[in-house]
Amino acid sequence: MQLLRVQPLRERRTRQMTLLGSVNTILKLRYVFLLLSHRLQRNLVLLAWIYQWGALPVQ
Repeated sequence: MQLLRVQPLRERRTRQMTLLGSVNTILKLRYVFLLLSHRLQRNLVLLAWIYQWGALPVQ
């Protein structure tokens, strides 16, 4: 009975850890993104937009 009680807690903890890890990587990526030059940022945003929508935002 005790094992059944411990298992979900461990799963929940690992899930929280992965969530924290993803948040950490997002923050790191944002920091790197801010370090980049403005023109490079704009190009990256354009590339991401094209990749997602398959078209330029302005024709």
